[in-house]
Amino acid sequence: MKRSMKDEFEELYNFIRLDDELSPWARETTFTERIEELQKEIQEMKVELEKSDYEEFRKEVGDVLWDLLCLIAKAEHQKLLSLDKLLPEIHEKFKRRKLFLQERRKVTKEEEIRIWQEVKVREKNERN
Repeated sequence: MKRSMKDEFEELYNFIRLDDELSPWARETTFTERIEELQKEIQEMKVELEKSDYEEFRKEVGDVLWDLLCLIAKAEHQKLLSLDKLLPEIHEKFKRRKLFLQERRKVTKEEEIRIWQEVKVREKNERN
């Protein structure tokens, strides 16, 4: 029976949390080093895409996701953020910036950019 994406994600993230707790390398790696690893994987992903090697590209996407989730788990372990809070924040942010998706309305690229910029300015003004 095929497992749900939610179940797969939860199992992966729990495995990454375990890695953050039990792996000396993961524990001792700094945020800067984690970000450098992520950047390296992003570059490798870009190279595979430019070569049109989509099988390797897919593998590199997995490496990018792994490194990003490791960075999040490290921040979560140090109480800098909570994925449970981060996910709804991200969702709400992009729902505001891409309201047309909720309306199931097609827009031009120019209109999308304009809406994005307007909402971003409004959000910045509300923070200040």
